[in-house]
Amino acid sequence: MQINIIVPTYNDKEIHNFIDCFNKSVIECSDQLIKLHLVIANDHHKSVTGAFRKFNPNVTEVQTSIDQWWTKSILVGLDCSKKINSDLTIIATSDVSFNGAAIKDLTNFMKLNKDITVCHPRVLCTKTKNEVISAKKLLISKKLYFPKSIFALNEKSEVDMLSGRFAVIRSEIFNKITFDEHLIHYAADYDFFIRASRHGHKLVITNEATVNVDSTRTGQGKSNILTYKQYLESFKNIKSRNYFKSLKYFYLKNFGLIYGCTILCAKISFDFIYLTFKKIGFIK
Repeated sequence: MQINIIVPTYNDKEIHNFIDCFNKSVIECSDQLIKLHLVIANDHHKSVTGAFRKFNPNVTEVQTSIDQWWTKSILVGLDCSKKINSDLTIIATSDVSFNGAAIKDLTNFMKLNKDITVCHPRVLCTKTKNEVISAKKLLISKKLYFPKSIFALNEKSEVDMLSGRFAVIRSEIFNKITFDEHLIHYAADYDFFIRASRHGHKLVITNEATVNVDSTRTGQGKSNILTYKQYLESFKNIKSRNYFKSLKYFYLKNFGLIYGCTILCAKISFDFIYLTFKKIGFIK
């Protein structure tokens, strides 16, 4: 079985940590005839793998001359990976770490569950050891959604929306569905998986493996915003998950005008409440 792993990168240290995890996975998978190939979509404008690639034919680095951001970097990686026909494609972020057996366990899970198109391992924050919510379940005719409670997750919990932190995807889906370039950096993964779900593809969170991520360093999230001014400024920051142009496009596209505006307003209100509680010490 051939598995291609696509990882956009903007950080030398993070991608080298990812490569270390990849090397351990190659060793673990070799005894089960699972072949791995890593495609690094480098948005860094200089080589981040250097001499390493000379000794490892399982790594391809694609460099860009202009800022691609997450979505275009993934599309560049997918285009490159088409040269190596694969059964599964893993879309990952460079800030995740995983043990050598994780990919093997997820691959075997997909072999046993032919009805599943996408699986995602559980995600733990490196610093806090808390679970990072990477899935959402849609409610009310797939118009409204809420985070899938980590307490409700069983061996394989079906969801309607996933993140692209470490998604294991059957490669044939890319012949029908791809990532939307209008969503430059954040929300393109959510948009892709919502459309996959609505096309009848089964998405699950599985206990077969876990990956780790430092969620305090992933873009500009809640933990990095300390003041109302910073929050408002994050609306104009492409690196932020609050980038308003992408948020508006995502919610209106997937939930319609009325529900989309409702959810967007609710999100912004919740963020202000969260920030207020954080400032007065209710939340650390």
